[in-house]
Amino acid sequence: MKNSKKKTEPQQEWKQKPKVKKTEIPKKVLDKFLKDKIVLPEGTTVKEIRCNPLWSNRHRVNVWVERHKEGCYFPKMWIEYSYFLHFKDGKIIDKTIQPSPNKQKVF
Repeated sequence: MKNSKKKTEPQQEWKQKPKVKKTEIPKKVLDKFLKDKIVLPEGTTVKEIRCNPLWSNRHRVNVWVERHKEGCYFPKMWIEYSYFLHFKDGKIIDKTIQPSPNKQKVF
């Protein structure tokens, strides 16, 4: 048996991509966008709105809500609304994919 070794070529150096500046959505613009979209049931309040930059000018906005129940020590908290937004030229474009309706299964 011959001892065959493949010749390896020198590895190319990785070139770093230029970092893209992450944009921030101004609070006034975000509040205007969310004003008509958030409808809360009675007894529920908005706890926090988190706007997380993902890449370039894309953002994930999560609206945390809480409900205090009588007899409980801690409020129940959850994300009631979540949006995937594109912020461009001072305007918010909603790119959130809406969930498809559940189809009834026969079996």
